[in-house]
Amino acid sequence: MKNSIVNKSIYLALLLITPLLISSCLSGENQVTSRVQVGLELQNMDDTLRAGQDTMMIENIRLILSDGFFMQSAGDTLFFVQNERQFTFTQQSSNPALLASGTFPPTKYKSMEVSIPKAPAGVPSGGGIDGDFTDGNKRYTMIISGNYNGEQFTYKSERDTTLTYPFNPAIEVPEFNQVFGFLITNDTSRWFFGPNGLLDPNDPQNSKEINDNIFQSFQIDLPE
Repeated sequence: MKNSIVNKSIYLALLLITPLLISSCLSGENQVTSRVQVGLELQNMDDTLRAGQDTMMIENIRLILSDGFFMQSAGDTLFFVQNERQFTFTQQSSNPALLASGTFPPTKYKSMEVSIPKAPAGVPSGGGIDGDFTDGNKRYTMIISGNYNGEQFTYKSERDTTLTYPFNPAIEVPEFNQVFGFLITNDTSRWFFGPNGLLDPNDPQNSKEINDNIFQSFQIDLPE
């Protein structure tokens, strides 16, 4: 399969991203190459979660992304994330985070995928990924820190997955004058709730349910 690689500008991280990613026509007589933005928003991080006598506050989320690409109808791929990259979210950080921004080559696109992998071998020797994503033979995909019933906690997930979003119908990108915004979202207030209230992040028996909550909650807002 032939790969089409996005212009290097698509990898430049910005400190801030416009909270609302839109698809809209550009006005004016001058033609401008069509563009694309991809963002990730972790919602409701500033909420205090309550259930009975239990309370929780999520303070910091770190996760790894890789292999993000648009699949063209012709079978080629257009990457916007390739090597593993760490993204960090706090209550004070810019949210959503910009994953990619650059030109969008004209053609039809039928899907978008992005992987949440385990930390690569060799961390923390390079790649900008924190060393606590590895612990002996264990390698993690996501690290969540916060406060549960007045005590600090750190929850680490070993689950990896690939998020796949088919476009139905396929998205047709013209050569000029269009901006496409794709926003991946996840509501963090759902992560630590079970049928009987808050799930203790320090209890290993809750790991499967917490992981299910996290990874089943990823959604995407598509351009209109």
